[in-house]
Amino acid sequence: MKSVAADLVVTKAELQFREYDRTRVWAMEGEGTPGAQIQFKVPGFIWHDLLKVSTDGTWHTSTYISKYGQGATTKELTFRQMLEGGTWSAVKTAEVTVAAPVISAPDTSDTPRPEISGRGVPGAEVTLRIGDTDFGSATVDDHGNWSVVPDEDLPAGTSTLTAVEVLFGMTSPATRKPITLPGAERRVSARDLSEVVLADVTGDGKGDILAKPEDSAGLYLFQGRGDGTFEHGTEVFDGWVYAQTVAGDFDGDGTADLVATDGDGTLHLWRGKGDGTFGERQKLTGWTGKEQTTAGDIDGDGITDLVALDTKDHRLKLWKGTKGGSGNPFARPQVLTRWEGFRQSSLGDLDGKGLAHLVAATTDPRTGKTSLRLRKSKGAPRQTARSPQKRLLLPQTVHGSLTGPALRRLGG
Repeated sequence: MKSVAADLVVTKAELQFREYDRTRVWAMEGEGTPGAQIQFKVPGFIWHDLLKVSTDGTWHTSTYISKYGQGATTKELTFRQMLEGGTWSAVKTAEVTVAAPVISAPDTSDTPRPEISGRGVPGAEVTLRIGDTDFGSATVDDHGNWSVVPDEDLPAGTSTLTAVEVLFGMTSPATRKPITLPGAERRVSARDLSEVVLADVTGDGKGDILAKPEDSAGLYLFQGRGDGTFEHGTEVFDGWVYAQTVAGDFDGDGTADLVATDGDGTLHLWRGKGDGTFGERQKLTGWTGKEQTTAGDIDGDGITDLVALDTKDHRLKLWKGTKGGSGNPFARPQVLTRWEGFRQSSLGDLDGKGLAHLVAATTDPRTGKTSLRLRKSKGAPRQTARSPQKRLLLPQTVHGSLTGPALRRLGG
């Protein structure tokens, strides 16, 4: 038959366990020409009819894999559609995936070694981990059930369970579920944390901490209780390979976002959802040569700005946050001042008046004595750069304009 081009799309070819008849199936779906007959082919077998494309141009179905013998282990399926008049579309090949396992229980437990159970595809090997540590595995039985009892105590507090299953050499997407276990509250020293950020990321009006513990690859949320204490850490990202992490409402939507740089010197944004979780990573701009990145609303417009030291010209620069839109929320950089001799800069509303002020460390080259200096913000930044004694000073990220007399010394 004559082969013609056609709009055949395969969006899913997933190996699943069908609950109602307790059998393994390929669940398949996609798009095509309304009324066209969809066929699929397993390696080593002939073409088989599946169904016709519905009037809205979509199709979805499932079929037993057991009748294909060794073909059931295939990692690819081939599809085509027959149009009116007997013409075939171009052949499309789809990669077979394995459905992610389900973690059913528990949410909480009064034992540090709880039985963890769930559902999966019969015959698959399910592996459980917390952070980067695997702590158990099990084979899914013929009824689609699996369970694991850890050999050692799991971490106290709230952790994120991760489960994946492997079948026929194919690994499923990960399933994640929080679990809260008893035990002594973990005491974390500031020396044990990096990428520490303080912001209200859960939308309850209380400050939360985001940080990366020394013994974990993930970024954790320690939700604030509003009394100076925090809940047990919950993993927000299972692999945080970023630096210069800062948080703030950079796009003016009322929720705290994250900004950080990757190992290639690129700045990225994760927009906050207001519930302690974040959207997909969004690439912003190159950040090579930028240091001491910090964030704060120094001009009082309610939108967090970004400030960083550009080591290429030793200038402190400002990227103002802007409201609305789905693209890069930061305006073009403005030079604030020449910036040398300061480090460990940090912005914060120190007096509760709604403006972020700057604290920075500096060392006297004559005496070797290190001191902290404060520069208070007056609001909107000036457009011309002056000496560090006359304008905003931030060794990392700054928002707005810090004006007034020379940096005032703290503590002496």
